[in-house]
Amino acid sequence: MFETIIRDQVVEFLEVNKLIRDSQHGFRKGSSCLTNTLLFLDKVLHSVDERHDVDVVFLDLAKV
Repeated sequence: MFETIIRDQVVEFLEVNKLIRDSQHGFRKGSSCLTNTLLFLDKVLHSVDERHDVDVVFLDLAKV
C-alpha cells in the first residue's frame, strides 16, 4: 500500500513538472505496454508505406 502511494506521488511530480516524456508508457495512467506497441507498429508501418528503410531489433531481457 505504501509503495503504491509513493509511486503515485513520484509519477505525478514527474508529469506535473514535465520531467517525463509523453512517449513513456508502462506505468502511466492511460498508457501501457500495449499502447506503446501499437504506437511503435504505427510508426513502422508508416515508414514502410513511405518506402523508408526500417530496421528493428528485439531484445528479451526477461532473464537478465
